[in-house]
Amino acid sequence: MLGKAYRLKLERLVASNVSAARVRARAQILLLSDRGWDRGSIVEATGTSTATVSRVRGQYVVSGLNVALTEKPRPGIQRKLSERQVQQVVAIACSEPPEGYARWSVRLLTEEVKRKGLADVPIGRECIRVLLRDHDLKPWREKNVVHPGADR
Repeated sequence: MLGKAYRLKLERLVASNVSAARVRARAQILLLSDRGWDRGSIVEATGTSTATVSRVRGQYVVSGLNVALTEKPRPGIQRKLSERQVQQVVAIACSEPPEGYARWSVRLLTEEVKRKGLADVPIGRECIRVLLRDHDLKPWREKNVVHPGADR
């Protein structure tokens, strides 16, 4: 099933700690299949499912080694805010807080985004919290988020 070059490559992958665990598991599946192991034994040895063993074997036969070792990108969920909307939220977080408040909080920012109608879909506090985290903003810790003359 496997050629000598592929076998050596897979053995190096399995032995290395640099490769991702999933890649090493797929390489192990192909090596054990090449040695004539049945699906149940491979499942036990690799700690994977029968579906994974079948899928990896099938991908190797149909599309080759590289496809069998790698995953297709996972699409995830679509972002709720466009880049322009993100910039608007960041601008609000860097501005003065509403009267009566010393600093912006995640709750206040969420309410402001809703009040201004910046988002096309409902936005929750978690979305705002993640956005602030990704931009390394902590307006609840500092009175003035934007410091004049500070290089960012």
